Amino acid sequence: MTPEPQLEEEQTSRRVPLTIIGWGALLGVLLLVIVVAAHLLRPDIRPLRAPGDTEAIAPIVPQEITLPNNNNRDAKIGIIMTYGEDAEGSEWVLPAQGAAVAAHRLDLGKTPVQLTVANDKGTSDGARDAVEKLKSEGVQGIIISSSGEHIKGATNAARESSIPVIEVYDSVDTGRGVWSLAPNPEQLSQAYVQASQPSTQSIVIAPKDTEVKIPQVAAKHAYDRDTDVRELAQDVKKESQSYGASANIFVSGSAIRQAKIVKELQYAGVTAQILLSPQAVSPIFARTLVAEGGTVSANLTTVGYNMSDSLALQSDDPGRGLAAFLEAVRVMGQDSSYMTLQDDQAFKSAAPYADARSHNAVLAFAYAIDKVHERKPEAVTRVLESMRLDAAQAIAGDALDFTHENPTTAPVQTLHATEQSLGLRPEPSNDQEPRIVWFAERGTRTETYNE
Repeated sequence: MTPEPQLEEEQTSRRVPLTIIGWGALLGVLLLVIVVAAHLLRPDIRPLRAPGDTEAIAPIVPQEITLPNNNNRDAKIGIIMTYGEDAEGSEWVLPAQGAAVAAHRLDLGKTPVQLTVANDKGTSDGARDAVEKLKSEGVQGIIISSSGEHIKGATNAARESSIPVIEVYDSVDTGRGVWSLAPNPEQLSQAYVQASQPSTQSIVIAPKDTEVKIPQVAAKHAYDRDTDVRELAQDVKKESQSYGASANIFVSGSAIRQAKIVKELQYAGVTAQILLSPQAVSPIFARTLVAEGGTVSANLTTVGYNMSDSLALQSDDPGRGLAAFLEAVRVMGQDSSYMTLQDDQAFKSAAPYADARSHNAVLAFAYAIDKVHERKPEAVTRVLESMRLDAAQAIAGDALDFTHENPTTAPVQTLHATEQSLGLRPEPSNDQEPRIVWFAERGTRTETYNE
């Protein structure tokens, strides 16, 4: 924190007549003034740091996390993920590895929790079966690291068994024991208005039978698996040219579908701003876009909470919390003995993509379980309903207030794409592997969190 200037005291102090001060003392005062002025006015010269030098963000939040009541015996948390690139919600497998970072930090604090994983296969029935599997293993809470309408199968099954749920990457069917760390539809709608250019004519590209709340829709294109995306892109180009500088193109759908559409828009020569739905922040979007022949360009934007690595450069609580998370990611990424949640490969393969939101979901359940004496999910729900967590509990990013269905206290912001690495976490082992950093510009905060 920058110290406040102490000008008032200096200006109001009683002045001593110069006639009382000897010439020797006066010269001493003048020399002191010169030295102080030289110090204050000198250039701020600091040694350059390599991109991977994490000393610039030395975390104040401790690496180890110790639950206050040390009541972690038999603490079990279930995690539902989706495997298979074509399955709905499968784009979050790599970001979900942030949960393993939370488990590592709790283990360092000698209050470990057990994580168990289930695959929902991207279907409603699969999601219900995943809950039943986790229930049979005695979990006290379930984290859903997937997205799409199919996760309603999980939320319904969890409610029937009174098991609390935290969704990480979608906000579907929240309330009554279900929370989400993702923006809800109303928050997204407000953020899309802010992200759209003034006086914009929006051209919407969305899956068939999908309702999209975008301001000033001038044209809408619905697509499915059989749609000729190249032809669609040519139509959009003509429309964007007719609207001129006011054109704004909104693309929604899975990360893979969005990437393929963006690539065709680029090939068609479309230069208008492209606003993507939140699935684009998954690493699968960047991987598919580059594999298809597209590029990460400055006109790509989306909306969401600012959980970018750049947040760790801030000196406030959210920044310090994220810096500690990234330091743990770096440590785990350098040690091949740490494994992914699925226990099928070394964590270092996921280190470039592990997401703080999954980390925070594990911590929320860990603190709630720590407060209950009986290992019953209903008791965990009652505790979680009144919890607020922040950097003091090692939350990475903004505080979480579980008195709300969407507990993230950060505003939803416009996020911009860049390939520029900040060097705050391990890079992909393959130099050709693309990775997008989504960052929020200063002054784009949209206050959509309701106290």
